[in-house]
Amino acid sequence: MVRASWRDEDTSWMDTAPCRGLTDLFFPKGEDDRLSETPKATAAARMICEVCPHRQPCLEYAVRWREPCGVWGGLSTQERLGGRRKVRL
Repeated sequence: MVRASWRDEDTSWMDTAPCRGLTDLFFPKGEDDRLSETPKATAAARMICEVCPHRQPCLEYAVRWREPCGVWGGLSTQERLGGRRKVRL
């Protein structure tokens, strides 16, 4: 049995996503150069996600591949991977 890879998935939606090139907003760095998902940064990223036509495939991708950081499909890392609201698709 061959294990699926994210490389096998259709990610063409990423090419036209409104967040493309906005790495600092969706993956903000703190003063110590570590990821710093502040409520302000997360809120700004979510505003873009709200109108994005690729929001659902983006979230599905992040949940399926357990993306370890950043805002994906309008949800923060904690919302996707931990805390009270573990996302299941």
